[in-house]
Amino acid sequence: MEITGPENLVLYKEKPAIVREIGTKIMIELLTGKQVNVRIKDVILLHPGPITDLDRLSTEDVDSDELETACEMLYGEETTIQEFAELAFGDWTPRTAWEVVTLLHDGLYISGTPWTITVSTAEAYAEEKERRQVKIQQQQAWSEFIQRVKHGKIIEEDTKRFFDVENLAYGKSGSSRILKELGIKEDEEHAHALLLKLGIWNEYIDPYISRMGCSLDLEHHACDVPGEEDRVDLTHLQSFAIDDEGNKDPDDAIGIDGNRIWVHIADVASGVKPGTPADKDAAEQGATFYLPEKVVPMLHASAVAFFGLGLQQVSPALSFGVLLGDDGDIINVRICRSNVCVTRLTYKQAQEQLRISPLKEINTMMSRYHDHRKAAGAIELSLPEVKTMVDEHHIVSIDPITRYPSRDLVSNAMVMAGEAAALFAAEHQIPFPYTVQVPPEGKLPDSPTLTEMYAFRRHLRPSEVRLSPDVHAGLGVSYYSRATSPLRRYVDLLVHQQLRSYLTGEKPMDEQELLYKASTASERAKQIRLLERKVNYHWKMVYLMQHRDWKGRGLVVEIRKRDCTILIPSLAMETRMPVIPEISVGEEINLGIDGVDIAYGTVQFLIL
Repeated sequence: MEITGPENLVLYKEKPAIVREIGTKIMIELLTGKQVNVRIKDVILLHPGPITDLDRLSTEDVDSDELETACEMLYGEETTIQEFAELAFGDWTPRTAWEVVTLLHDGLYISGTPWTITVSTAEAYAEEKERRQVKIQQQQAWSEFIQRVKHGKIIEEDTKRFFDVENLAYGKSGSSRILKELGIKEDEEHAHALLLKLGIWNEYIDPYISRMGCSLDLEHHACDVPGEEDRVDLTHLQSFAIDDEGNKDPDDAIGIDGNRIWVHIADVASGVKPGTPADKDAAEQGATFYLPEKVVPMLHASAVAFFGLGLQQVSPALSFGVLLGDDGDIINVRICRSNVCVTRLTYKQAQEQLRISPLKEINTMMSRYHDHRKAAGAIELSLPEVKTMVDEHHIVSIDPITRYPSRDLVSNAMVMAGEAAALFAAEHQIPFPYTVQVPPEGKLPDSPTLTEMYAFRRHLRPSEVRLSPDVHAGLGVSYYSRATSPLRRYVDLLVHQQLRSYLTGEKPMDEQELLYKASTASERAKQIRLLERKVNYHWKMVYLMQHRDWKGRGLVVEIRKRDCTILIPSLAMETRMPVIPEISVGEEINLGIDGVDIAYGTVQFLIL
């Protein structure tokens, strides 16, 4: 059909319009009453009219029985708009023409175009009608569900609907239909808060592991068991692996032979060689996770069982033999593959033996080395540390870490081994991941207070991995590398792999591959440390929920314009509070618990 004149009913962008004037273009009037000029090809004649007012198109209640009867007569057949209108509505008018178009848009009874209409088959009609009925029921059920959520009175079967809220709270997605429907901000914290409010989650669910893209159930390939090797026999020396009580992955030990200090490190690189499946697993993870609820090792459990020092009668090690000068500086380094016999001690047990040989002599030499580093500008920050643990019943314990002098002995020995490894690599021009830290701005006072140490921490620059040696200012050494934890840190394992390649005459990794691996592992280790802080903070909040009557001391370490920072040593926790009148930095205050919000990660303390 062609447009014949004014008052024709046409379709424009699938909406009805009335032709008002015909010229080079056609003037039409829209449902809004607005008149526009359009091209002839932009409109489709629906009915010749006449029609003067689009309000007359208002659809009347359709007799569904007559409509279904008409469809039954034409099931599966093709027809035209006029034929269908006359059959279904008994007349062919602008109104019934628009009724047919409306049915086409709806798609239940008919489909196609006004000029070629296909009537649905009985089967298709029944299926579509049932589908729509199900959809209506689903929409009704959804509306009822949303109302229950709004009133905080969900039923058991509702819990399965919250998967998108849980995914958002876990950081696995960025949106939630439920939160959107409720008008709640779609972020991790608000999702977490809703799950807690409705009792779907409890405070024991820790979302940070997932949010950081980590898992507690990682599977690793087993490492290779090294064959017989030419090793130096150091089993005659008394060597001690000194760790926290309960430590399960001892990877360093200390011994002495005359004037030479020996630091033995688990020879993991003998069983985890570059490019092997175990090596790739370790590189991907970056480091062992030490979380209150679980330790997630970087390597397969068999690696710890075989290489852990003191877990077998004789352990394979990479040993660093160091001679110190009179002023405590390193004057000679020997590195060898060895076999060692190791006795395991806790820091407390080692402390009780510091006046007995050989720990007495080791301690004397480590004190000399410490004084040398101190004179070179080593920075020592002794901030509060605690150990947070969670048992199988979700009971949280927070215990202070006692700073035994034996802990300083071990710390100095590990720094010495890292310096020795770096000096050896530089001397022999081995491609090597050195750990570098530029000097900080400012100077830490002699005998600093806890407040001064807290403030100075901001001046420290982060360490970084480089392929050329340079100073590590924080440790007070000219060269340094992380070399003492190959069971637990991938950067340390890289150090061992490079040293081992040199010692065995194999080709080491080139600088490009080494830098990529070391930089990637270093960044992953930083992410793991961040994860550990977040998870520890979560369980500290749970601890405070379990101890609502907690009381403790807080130290004012910083005052800003509107708030102040309080350090709580017994929890190793910081909190911010509004500025307290007439209070100064360094002052201690008594604190209690006002409230804990697990979802938003906040603890409100009050001054007692």
